[in-house]
Formats: sequence, C-alpha cells, structure tokens
Amino acid sequence: MIIVFINKAFFLFINLSGSELFIILAVAFLIFGPKKLPELGRKAGHFLNDLKKTTKDITREFENEAQPVKSEFNKLKHEIRSVNEKASLKKEASDNKKEKK
Repeated sequence: MIIVFINKAFFLFINLSGSELFIILAVAFLIFGPKKLPELGRKAGHFLNDLKKTTKDITREFENEAQPVKSEFNKLKHEIRSVNEKASLKKEASDNKKEKK
C-alpha cells in the first residue's frame, strides 16, 4: 500500500509539464529565497534518492519472503498436474474396458 502511494506520488511529480514545474520553482523561490533554494533542492534530491532505495529494498524483501511460497506453490501445481494425468489415464483405461464388454 505504501509502495503504491509512493510510486503514484513519484509519477505525479514526473508528469509535470515545463510550465507547471517553472511555476512551482518560482513559488519556492519567492517563499524560501535564493539562499535556501539550493539547500532545499539538495534535501529534496536526497529524499527522493532515499525513497527510491527504500522502495527497492521493500520490493526485494517482499520478493525474498514470497520465494519459498512460490516454490511450494509450483511444487503443488506440478503434483496436481501429475495426479490429473494419472486420473485421466485411469479413466481412459476404465472407458476402454467398458467398451470391450
């Protein structure tokens, strides 16, 4: 849920047009002034970088935790297919016996 929110917020930021970005920067310049703007830009850059690293770490952790479940699921799926094939062969053999009678 958090990852989805972060990704949506990040994509909303990326989808800004040039004029919208210019307006945001102009307002930030007026509010914070020319001295603090570079510092705020660096902080925003560090924040976005940390955010990206965190989302990658969380995604990797979820994938690592899900891997045993995925492998168990694949084993069960293979076993079910094997059982279904055997059942199908038994049914065919049974049907062939009935046809011979």
